[in-house]
Amino acid sequence: MSEKICRKCGHTTTYSGMEPQSCTACGAIYRKVEEALQQAAQERAERAARPSLAPSRVAASIPTDHHAYAAELRSDSLYPTWRQLVTVFTIFWYVVAVAVGIGGLIAFKNSFMAGLSGLGVAVLIAIFAKVGKELSLMLADLSDATVRLAAKAQADLSS
Repeated sequence: MSEKICRKCGHTTTYSGMEPQSCTACGAIYRKVEEALQQAAQERAERAARPSLAPSRVAASIPTDHHAYAAELRSDSLYPTWRQLVTVFTIFWYVVAVAVGIGGLIAFKNSFMAGLSGLGVAVLIAIFAKVGKELSLMLADLSDATVRLAAKAQADLSS
């Protein structure tokens, strides 16, 4: 009596005579499972041999002061026009918020609820202006950082 262990499911098949071609538990063909495992091991070895941008190399190239790194990104941005446009829109929406707030204060004379609603809308507009600015600049920062990391990776591969 001999035994054959399936490398896919771990089931042990006992047999006498000819060796079975497939697992009696899961139906996997032993030869195909072995080929797939060997191919996966070969691909892992090839990937390990290729030069890559390992996280430790990326982390070593970024300053530990994240605020300084962000300031450097912003000072040498690939998207200065976008950053200026975001600032203009933010100022516009702050002006709108102030105008709506003043309208809300004036509305207090006629109705408490109208005044409170006007002030609430003014606060919401100011919050959305601030959040919109942060999200827009964050997108530009991510784009700048991605381009820098890609350029560094390309330079590392070339040298």
